[in-house]
Amino acid sequence: MKTCCLLYAAAGAVLLGGCLPKPVSTLVDQTSFTLREKEPADEMFRSIDELSREEAVRIALKNNPTYLEAGQSITAARMRLYQALGGYSPVISAATAVGDQLYDSSGAPELESGNAFYSYTMVQASFLIFDGLAREFQVEAARHSLAGEEALQENARRLLTQAVSNAFDDILLAAAQRKIADSDFEFQSKMLEDSRLREKAGTANRSDVLNFAGKRNRAATRQVTASYQHEVGRYVLAVLLGYPDGTLPEGLKFTQEKPDEAALLPVDAALDAALANRPDLKNFREQLRVSEYQLYSRYSAFSPRISAFANYSYSSNSTRNSGNNPNGFANFYVEGNSFNYGAMAELTIFNGLIRYNRLRESRAQLAIMQYKGAEAWLRIVADVRNAHANVQHNRELAALNRENRDIMREQRDLVAKSYLAGEDEITRLNEAQNNFVAAEEEYVQSLVNLSKARAQLAAAVGEVHSIQ
Repeated sequence: MKTCCLLYAAAGAVLLGGCLPKPVSTLVDQTSFTLREKEPADEMFRSIDELSREEAVRIALKNNPTYLEAGQSITAARMRLYQALGGYSPVISAATAVGDQLYDSSGAPELESGNAFYSYTMVQASFLIFDGLAREFQVEAARHSLAGEEALQENARRLLTQAVSNAFDDILLAAAQRKIADSDFEFQSKMLEDSRLREKAGTANRSDVLNFAGKRNRAATRQVTASYQHEVGRYVLAVLLGYPDGTLPEGLKFTQEKPDEAALLPVDAALDAALANRPDLKNFREQLRVSEYQLYSRYSAFSPRISAFANYSYSSNSTRNSGNNPNGFANFYVEGNSFNYGAMAELTIFNGLIRYNRLRESRAQLAIMQYKGAEAWLRIVADVRNAHANVQHNRELAALNRENRDIMREQRDLVAKSYLAGEDEITRLNEAQNNFVAAEEEYVQSLVNLSKARAQLAAAVGEVHSIQ
């Protein structure tokens, strides 16, 4: 079977002038990770030490298989359009045949046995003059189908950009959480060392030492958890970028970003932009046009088809008898040429209501597409409103959490000084440190949530990333 496929592929390459597509990736055929053949995508981080959000999106748009698949769908749709345009071309075909007929005259003694060699060659051409505008409707349907596939590629870019941005934010969040855990670990270690010294001096008891030892271990567990989340985030981003290794290089740094303080569009302006720009809604509009033209083409079945034709044929026949032909049957050779042309009209009068029921089916399909488009329109309005409210909500939370973090830091520092001076209880210090750590985590979480909300709003509005 494999040999037959190779032969067909070779024959196709000869007939098409070597235009068979080259495989863009061999990953699916590789059965070993450690022994797999390296691909160009394996080298994408060779010259990159620090990865920014913009660079991550650019890499994803060049390597993500789902997005690249959408590009190939455009090529397929374009070829379907070319096929539809081919309906305006005449059809020219040729046929030839050679053969030898053997006959036995044992049942007719008066005849001699012999054979007849014949050859036949024909060239014919036909041209469809009128088919009830079916070709025109097919071309328009293919044209809008192509536009729909282009919109779907834009939609794939929109969703990929959002996914990469969210994965990048998850990595930054894990890094920030690790930094908070490191700071807490450092603080608890410092207090543990101080409590041990005070225990030796008799100014602190054993419970204080155990308290800070346990708090330090709690900080260490948060370090481990944050490191794990950072590692998982690198796996997710690597897949989105199409990196075959499945995880980003260990030494790769991620660009830290300042909080986004850009002005927020009014919700009405965001809705207008979304309904004008969302590529998935554009695709529904194009698919609606496709359904309309498919409906129109059903009416063409009730129209006559008119075509012109011409053909030329050449034939030869050579008959040879064995023996002396006593009854006068001689060997003979005949050849001839013929050429004919004309026009033909045909009309289906009745076929069991097939045409009528196909027309009703297309009307129902058009109605289905209209309802789906209305559903998509409503969903987009809800997406924009939810994303807009999410940005406003997280902007307010980020501002409050930043202020609260500063308050908790100042309070923790004051309580720590009071505790070291013997003026405050250890429980008060524990509470102040816990509040500060929680405030820090809430602040960095709100910043990441704000960044994700911005990406959500950009995707909801239909902003398509322009990086090539």
